[in-house]
Amino acid sequence: MMAHGAGEYYNTRILAAVEPLRQRYNIEVAFGMADDEILQATIDKVEARGAKRIHVLRLYDLPQSFQAETEFVLGLRNTMGAVSHSHNEKSGPSRIRSGAILSTSGGFGDHPLIAEILLQRTLEVSQAPDRETVILLAHGSGDDEDERSWIEQLEKRAEFIRKKAPAKFKAIKVATVREDWPEKSARAVVEVRKMIKEGSRENGRVLVVSNRIAGAGPYRKLLSGLDYTLNDQGIASHPHFTRWIEEQIENWIDAAGLLHTPIARGGNNLLERGKEKASKSALARLTTDC
Repeated sequence: MMAHGAGEYYNTRILAAVEPLRQRYNIEVAFGMADDEILQATIDKVEARGAKRIHVLRLYDLPQSFQAETEFVLGLRNTMGAVSHSHNEKSGPSRIRSGAILSTSGGFGDHPLIAEILLQRTLEVSQAPDRETVILLAHGSGDDEDERSWIEQLEKRAEFIRKKAPAKFKAIKVATVREDWPEKSARAVVEVRKMIKEGSRENGRVLVVSNRIAGAGPYRKLLSGLDYTLNDQGIASHPHFTRWIEEQIENWIDAAGLLHTPIARGGNNLLERGKEKASKSALARLTTDC
């Protein structure tokens, strides 16, 4: 698993989400944005436990986030192209050295499990839907094309909430704060603050739902002085996030033709995958729990 990494609060929620899957899969978490040294150390760990094929699952909102950088570092493409985030300022990353077959995928996209999490986060703070404006608020991108993709993705999640919510909300809006790009962020925050002021008029309530892995980042500071209710729980602490991770692992295993191949776990233990895999999976257990 390759995640952003943002301090103990963020990291512990990622680790907790992965924990139910460790008994079944050979998993490690690389906290970094396609950093070659971090990925190398993480791949070394799973390879030392017997992995012959290693898949790097990118835990980011957009499918294209760090796709090119990760593919380059893994030796899956010849050029890295433009970096997708200002944090990735390191030039000339090294290729991963590994005897395993490497691959990568990721991004939450418009997956219904992620939309369902945001629906539940909305309902957790809702009191009177008919007078509530919901704002799904995300990090955003400095690249204008990626920003449009982010807004389109958020709109799909908003539509999911409109269809699935038990009562109709006054409005459901989406926005990002583009927080790592000062000039663009300043304009974006002005628009978000305007949304909140408009939604608060005439006894209205505004619910800001954090569309982030965990926490609310700089939202409280950026939106200070306004009247709104914030749900800062994020995505990772919900059981559906673990389900999403396992679904991506299962998709890779099936696509790679590993259905009947032993999968390395901790130490020298092997788990033979066969016809009973679904009934024994963490996904099945989590579905029951939900």
